[in-house]
Amino acid sequence: MKPAKVLLFVYAVFAILFLLAVVYPEDGIDLGCCKFDFAKPHDIFSLPEKKELKAEIKEELKDADKLIKEASNDIVEDTSNAEITGQIISQDTVIAADTAKKVEASELKKNIVPIQFKDEKDRKNFWRFFSKALRSKHNVLRVLYYGDSQIEADRITSFLRYKLQRLFGGYGPGMVPPVNFVSFFSLKQWNDDSWHRYSIMQYKKNGVDHGRYGILAGFADYDTSSSIDEHTLIFEKANHSYSNTKKFDEMTMFYGLDSGEVVLKVFADGNLLDFTSLKPNDLGVYKLALPSGTEKVELKFSGNGKPDIYAVSFDAKHGVAVDNIAIRGCSGTFFTKLDRRHFSRFFDKIKVGLVVLEFGGNVMPYMKDEKDCESYGRYFSSQLSLLRRILKGIPILVVGPADMSVKQNGNFVTYPLLSKVRDEMKKAAFANGVGFWDMYEAMGGENSMPAWVDAGLATTDYTHFTSKGAVVIANMLNNAIMNEFYTYKSSK
Repeated sequence: MKPAKVLLFVYAVFAILFLLAVVYPEDGIDLGCCKFDFAKPHDIFSLPEKKELKAEIKEELKDADKLIKEASNDIVEDTSNAEITGQIISQDTVIAADTAKKVEASELKKNIVPIQFKDEKDRKNFWRFFSKALRSKHNVLRVLYYGDSQIEADRITSFLRYKLQRLFGGYGPGMVPPVNFVSFFSLKQWNDDSWHRYSIMQYKKNGVDHGRYGILAGFADYDTSSSIDEHTLIFEKANHSYSNTKKFDEMTMFYGLDSGEVVLKVFADGNLLDFTSLKPNDLGVYKLALPSGTEKVELKFSGNGKPDIYAVSFDAKHGVAVDNIAIRGCSGTFFTKLDRRHFSRFFDKIKVGLVVLEFGGNVMPYMKDEKDCESYGRYFSSQLSLLRRILKGIPILVVGPADMSVKQNGNFVTYPLLSKVRDEMKKAAFANGVGFWDMYEAMGGENSMPAWVDAGLATTDYTHFTSKGAVVIANMLNNAIMNEFYTYKSSK
């Protein structure tokens, strides 16, 4: 076909499409089972509107690169024997009055979206975290941060970990699953092909006939029928991560073993560090001190037993640890599916100071009306009720969903029922006496996500933050926590 005819054909197609856009019904064509829409003339000829960040977020964005550089280059020292009292305790102490004043002056002068509580009693219960964190000289105090794919790969959590460890002491990446679905920012991981991971999200499909999924809502085991003699897990320092995760003093492994015997060999930087047997145990804890400067740890399993490995942790000897527990596709309603006794026993093995629950985003595509939102709120409330019984006074912080956009008439707008879901989660938090932080409001509220995308703070799925956006939102969450911390300190 001659070029002129090709061009004429293209023009004819565009003319037909434009004519359809003019005559097509404004509300589309509803066939009962589905609805068909067509672009309008203004959608064809107009460019997408550039969205503007609100002023407070622009200020946060200006600081993002500086914050990332600071977290990557900061000198990690043992701060766990320090107290924020206004005096420098020793030469090793980096948490002193100057640090606290710097944080208060530079961070808390910004616009703070505060943590909300139903009353002062609930607020003071949240302060128990600060009381314990300031006394974590001789043990590790854990922050369990549960969330969906918004925190996957250690996004949000990594920067919050840096901030909390910088203030309260501690270092290391914390607890990680033995087998990870995605690359983890703060620790490199590798496993051989004999390993399988099981998530609570597939509890009806993965052939597991029990609810013993552990503290991370998932576990891994290996295929004993494979040709591999030693089943290997490798954990290695991530050079690109923040400075506080490049050092760790000890490794802890949580496992279950129904029967048989398992031989475990542990190598640190290629040198055999320990050779031991794991005996049958519903919930076993294996802890090992690591040589100073360890960069790579290898675990090699053999024998006739088949252990379930729930988590492996890399921490300082004391201070705060922040654990990223990302469960892709999760709505935060899985706790009642876990074996309650088994899950509860983890809290006898570890010391937990705070539990964070960041959920809500995954239910948005399925919310048809306000009754659906209320139903989700009641189900989420039942999870909080169970956790409160298990945690016995340990503070909980609910983080509501970020703004999420759906395309309507050529524009990205907030899901119609997102604010209702947010409200129901807040209602559930208040009903159970726990705190609530409004991430949606922190971003700027309705239709704020397009501005975050345009600024490079969120991806073009209009749902997830970019790495820089995760730092911005993590810093805002940290500021909200620090706002409570300084109120707690001033009340003394």
